[in-house]
Amino acid sequence: MDANRHRFWMIDRAAQLETGAGTHWSAGCRALALAGSAPAAETAQPRSQALALAGMAPVAADAAGNYAWTDGTDILAAGVAEEPVLLVSDPLGGMAVSDMAMTPEGVLVLCGGSEGNGRVALVDCRGRWAIPAVLDLPGLQPDRIAVSGPAVWVLERSGGRVFALAGMPLSDHAARFRAFRRFQPETDYLDPPRLIEQAPVGLAPNERIADAAASPEGMLAVLVLSHPNARRAHAVFRAPGGAETRLELPQRGFPGCLGWLGPRRLAAIYPGAPAALGFDIGPGEAPQEISLAPARLPLRARENARLCRGASWPVPVTAGAAEARPQKPVPLRALSLPGYAASGTARLADPFDCGSPGAEWHRLVIEAVLPPGCGLAVDLAAADSPEELAEAPRWRHVFGGSEAGPDIPRGAWLGEASELPHHPGLLGTAPERDRAGAFSVLVQRGGMRDRALRGRYLAVELTLAGTGQATPKIAALRAYAERFSLVENYLPPVFRKRQDADPEAAGPADGADFYDRFAALFEHQLTRIEDKVAAAYLLTAPEAAPPAAMDWLAGWIGLSLAPGLPETARRQMLAAGTWLHRRRGTLEGMARALDIATGGEVTRGGIVIIEDFRLRRTFATILGADYGRREDPILAGFVESGNSIVGPGLFLGDGTSGGLGEEERAELLSLYFGAESDLDAAAVFAKLAFQVTVLVHADLPDAAFGLVRRIADELAPAHVALRFATGSQPLRLGLYSLLAVDTYLRPRPGLPAIRVDETILGEAAHVRAAPALDPRTNPGETP
Repeated sequence: MDANRHRFWMIDRAAQLETGAGTHWSAGCRALALAGSAPAAETAQPRSQALALAGMAPVAADAAGNYAWTDGTDILAAGVAEEPVLLVSDPLGGMAVSDMAMTPEGVLVLCGGSEGNGRVALVDCRGRWAIPAVLDLPGLQPDRIAVSGPAVWVLERSGGRVFALAGMPLSDHAARFRAFRRFQPETDYLDPPRLIEQAPVGLAPNERIADAAASPEGMLAVLVLSHPNARRAHAVFRAPGGAETRLELPQRGFPGCLGWLGPRRLAAIYPGAPAALGFDIGPGEAPQEISLAPARLPLRARENARLCRGASWPVPVTAGAAEARPQKPVPLRALSLPGYAASGTARLADPFDCGSPGAEWHRLVIEAVLPPGCGLAVDLAAADSPEELAEAPRWRHVFGGSEAGPDIPRGAWLGEASELPHHPGLLGTAPERDRAGAFSVLVQRGGMRDRALRGRYLAVELTLAGTGQATPKIAALRAYAERFSLVENYLPPVFRKRQDADPEAAGPADGADFYDRFAALFEHQLTRIEDKVAAAYLLTAPEAAPPAAMDWLAGWIGLSLAPGLPETARRQMLAAGTWLHRRRGTLEGMARALDIATGGEVTRGGIVIIEDFRLRRTFATILGADYGRREDPILAGFVESGNSIVGPGLFLGDGTSGGLGEEERAELLSLYFGAESDLDAAAVFAKLAFQVTVLVHADLPDAAFGLVRRIADELAPAHVALRFATGSQPLRLGLYSLLAVDTYLRPRPGLPAIRVDETILGEAAHVRAAPALDPRTNPGETP
């Protein structure tokens, strides 16, 4: 409600709209937009053609441009040279290869089978095991492989069964021996390759699975073809967490293969089509929408074009006869210009209900992006009952480049992101004159003498128009009701509308109606000013203050916002400012500030604050270790991490009661203090007093680590010395785990860059060639 008590009703989510041909609600940008246009007409090929394309011999590709194919049982490869080379002979033991895919680690996974019995084989292109590892699968006939990073899925298309591949063969270079009088498990290797069954893909009668692919984020997409007469295809999405959803592809026809162009974009090839189609997937673990992508994906050949298998994006595409050598794959890329529908419509599913019969609808405001040549037409109808509303005439209002006659009102750009006071808008983009931001128009009935639109219910229909390469985007539409008229409320009756005038008479607007609409221009501007004054308190709220005012607000309470803080963290720091001020100079306050600055890393265990004196009575603590010295022999290079707190009752003794003797203690201290090896325990304990270690386990960039240092230095107790350490090694009990305090299990970090005179080969870094399907890429390695 604004300063003149105008209430508004708003469209700002997909559930409120019924989209028609050519439009869709984009969950990614939270706006109504034109849908992508298909570069080819609907394919007329029957489902049998799509299944034939799906059943063609597979082609695998790697990131280096090499590719492999099968002649039935053997696997051939090429890429570094045109002449093919035999990669592996008969890996499935006489069974035909149905599918194969390359993992980022250089493992070629193959599957196939016949007569209800199948096999999965793992061929290492890095030579870690010379003989392919084969899994016999009685009662299962796998025929699809989907790879995403380390995750590998195996599917049986006929029954919809899904399996996850776990484990890897033990390397031929691994030492296999059993030590004498040492506890060891019965088996030498506890992580052999195996299939773990997942929930199956549900299939209705007459439905068939054509293909499957995995996204860079690990989402599995399964292409399901419906009944032959329905001419529809579905995609079943399964997230890494197990959430599943089933969405119908927005293009009619039967595609034969599926692949990922990126984290949220699919590609599908329809038999005989000159171009592949792209589909944008909505956000969320289980996406709820799929739309035709405005991308043109031309194919080199219409016949037998199919997507390759592997873990590279965008997915490569190849072509060729089913029994001949395929063409060299090329990445499936979109042309530079997108393609959108020329126009599209949408309507409000349920009309707005202001609750007052005969209410006068006042103003229409949209938050939109209207590129040059794009426009929006809004048709309004009002009535006092839903039955009358269905027959009520529609009155058009236009925005942007939409064509309009002389009596059709056109919206004007307001110069701000939103007409709501101090609101950043829902578009997420900065205002741009006549192109982006808030647009407003007075609700009118063009061509009528009395142009006021009255009624309890309001129906809204939207028509979007684009250029074919650009689309308008409508993030919100607000309709204000029960107009407050300056003329009716403040001027003498002579200026008001005549009560005996026919409100349904057509013709030019009468003088009173024109004067009322003319005064509304000033009312709108004055109301916006009054709204900003009334809502001025929002400028001092941490959640709503403009970004430029945050440092000024922080100065009110003596808070200094560190440079480089993200906007969200700055607002949270402002909201917690008084709490931090009361705890300034305490570890509690410092921990809270670091948690806000890093987005919760203290809570998650990414940053651990350790008071060093607590390490005195810890059995697993390497007493007195200097974490800055990498050459400590007992640490073996693992010096930048935490220690193990096993319990308060375990500590290094003083030479009695089973503790360390004098010689043992001197030897231990000499490892950390060098020439100062004559230090006694009291000196070591004193070294740990009034000292705090900020242990950063999280993978923070240098700028964020510098921010942590600045905040900790500013808020730490004055009498305490701070020391900062980073943890880059995986968990090791007794050295990296903080048992009883915290155990931070993080994903395995990538291999660091090799540095001369610093890197220890085999420990901190590995030198190895990139995996390649063509063995001639890395001479000396055998698949």
